[in-house]
Amino acid sequence: MAGKYSRTDRFDPILMSAPAFDVVVVGMGPVGTLSANLLGTCGIKTLIIDKESEIYSLPRAIAFDHDAMRILQSCGLTGAIETFIAPYAPSEYHGVGGKVISRFDMQDPPYPLGWAPNYVFRQPPFEAALRAGLRRFDCVEERTPCELLEFEQKDSCVEILIKNGQKSELTTASYLLGADGGASTVRKISGTGMTSLDFDEPWLVVDVLCSEAVLRRLPSTIIQYCNPSRPATYVIGTENHRRWEIRLLEGEDPRTFEDESAVWALLTPWLKPDDGKLWRWATYEFHAVIANTWRDRSALLLGDAAHMTPPFMAQGMTQGFRDAANLVWKLERVLGGQATDSLLDTYMEERVPHVRATTEIAKDLGRVICECDLMAAQDRDARMLNEFGDPPIVRLRQSLIPHLINGLTLQGTSGAGTVLPQPFVQEGSGVVRFDDLVGPGPVLVLRSSLNASELTSSTIELCEEFLLKRVYLRDDDSVVPENIIGVVEKNGLLEKWFSDHNCVAALVRPDHYVYGTATTASQIEKLCVAWSSSRACSSNV
Repeated sequence: MAGKYSRTDRFDPILMSAPAFDVVVVGMGPVGTLSANLLGTCGIKTLIIDKESEIYSLPRAIAFDHDAMRILQSCGLTGAIETFIAPYAPSEYHGVGGKVISRFDMQDPPYPLGWAPNYVFRQPPFEAALRAGLRRFDCVEERTPCELLEFEQKDSCVEILIKNGQKSELTTASYLLGADGGASTVRKISGTGMTSLDFDEPWLVVDVLCSEAVLRRLPSTIIQYCNPSRPATYVIGTENHRRWEIRLLEGEDPRTFEDESAVWALLTPWLKPDDGKLWRWATYEFHAVIANTWRDRSALLLGDAAHMTPPFMAQGMTQGFRDAANLVWKLERVLGGQATDSLLDTYMEERVPHVRATTEIAKDLGRVICECDLMAAQDRDARMLNEFGDPPIVRLRQSLIPHLINGLTLQGTSGAGTVLPQPFVQEGSGVVRFDDLVGPGPVLVLRSSLNASELTSSTIELCEEFLLKRVYLRDDDSVVPENIIGVVEKNGLLEKWFSDHNCVAALVRPDHYVYGTATTASQIEKLCVAWSSSRACSSNV
């Protein structure tokens, strides 16, 4: 994968022994730092490096969804970030003449994953909280400024040449993760190309810290201004942070907007210079691209190093968080001897179709906004009002997110590839989220209508052999057999999910995706057999 480097000490005795680290992560942005937190939670010996010592002080990403929040929950970070986030506001699309042509919002509680479906956040303190989280783990080491220079794959490890300050150093790892952004060094060294998904649009992104007076007269919803003369987006951030994304028109030179007065001129419909402070402004090409290879043996790409998504669904960072959650539980099983290295092949099998599908949806939303031809925009408005009503119905943002369709799922069983809901459940005299009570790892969840004592002895043996926790949704007074976690849910989310999918059991992966379901006690045994013979388990050799 990588080119060779010239060093006389490449075969130091240290390189003939076990790798110095289980995993080396390159990149300390949100995705890389989250990955290291997940690895630390698993007790995996990890080195994370970044060529910059300081966190970038200005905002870039502005939103994420409940998938990301649940992943943060799994490594104990939600409390650390709660002061830097806020629920996402409703969204409207305004067509020609300002008419509302589309509306999105998040559904009312109970929330399906235990968190509000969408959030906005302030990236610099958010990243600082993620970095601080690394210091909880003795098994995680961070080095900055530390730059990846080269790596070479061997039979038993990856040899990694890094520059720490003025000193070059050779280290080794079982796996190398490239979470080093769109200009990824890991990807460049690997020689992996990027495939365009045919979306390249020039935009100016402006972040403003607004005065209290102007906040009262700015829109209270997020607005996509689908105006063919100048498409734009208005985003409500946390506290007094507001963002405008403004499309550059054909023939406009991005360098024009290096000047602050030119930026304020574009903001004239909403703001005057004394209404706030420009926090950041920058011109971008919004791209849709995906790396041709995400895994080559022991080197893997994730986040922007593997793909870039236009911002029209606010899914860019969440896509990377899903990468990290998908990959880390598989690394834990491989490094712990519970599965063979072939399990890691499912990372690309699962994530590439999911990322492509999500990116295509973001592109479709972007094309609605980016239309600059008046007649085409009028046709768009008429088509959307015909489809969604006039006034348009409110659609749920999360209904657009696809399920897993490839990889480690038992396709053909209802609910396979979906994300298991997370209800609030009773714990003693209090209430907690389902994941916090059950803990990490694969789980067999049993519906209350099933008598837990009906599980066959073979099913119980498989659960014990392959470390499958058994969780039983019970009534307040029902008896739970030994070695089964009894759960009383408080809002009926799981019971409804079981009813919708007409099943009595679900085998759930550590990343909360449903592997498969069963409709009878005998099918539960077959479900567990399928899991035990899958690439998630060492028996599949």
